[in-house]
Amino acid sequence: MSKKIIIIISIVAVIIITSGIFLALWLSQREATQAPVPDATVVVPDHSEDYGACTLVTKDQITRALGSIADTLKDPYNSGKLFYSENVKAQYCSYDFTDKAEDGSFRAEVSVYSTEADAEATTNLLETDATLAIVPLDSGDGFYRSYTDQKDPDASPVKHFTLTFLTGASQYTLSINQLESGVTFDDTSATKALITLANEATINK
Repeated sequence: MSKKIIIIISIVAVIIITSGIFLALWLSQREATQAPVPDATVVVPDHSEDYGACTLVTKDQITRALGSIADTLKDPYNSGKLFYSENVKAQYCSYDFTDKAEDGSFRAEVSVYSTEADAEATTNLLETDATLAIVPLDSGDGFYRSYTDQKDPDASPVKHFTLTFLTGASQYTLSINQLESGVTFDDTSATKALITLANEATINK
């Protein structure tokens, strides 16, 4: 083999090795500058305060009021303490009707205002809201409405039947929630069930 060929082979080898080194350095630098993927975050409910959402009504009361749809009512999920705004803290308890979340749920929610004046201002707003129907409760007026929402285009629309009432500095909301495609309640049956539960509710004084 001539010296000329040996020299050419050596030059090619050097180029290949050098290119490999630069490629390795470029890849390592690219990986170093890419943002790390964060670990999945697990939300742990804050149970340091309890506003009574999970003791507002019992499972037996819910089943009696809602009928056969709640025959296999599941134990409640306790949201723990939530902050809706600087002046409002809240908690909810959600009871699935079955092991399948898509079958619907009952939810009890308590919102606690900083002052009774804040709660009274909310009452005034509810009284002038034309989308709400005022219904009589043992403790005063309740505010009922039903509506449908769809959280994203791929999700199925959900029908909500809600009843809100206020006592002192606290606001209470009871709701029945079902997929619109399989809804079993209407305004008449939902209003009757929610009024029954509101009148039986155990309010924290």
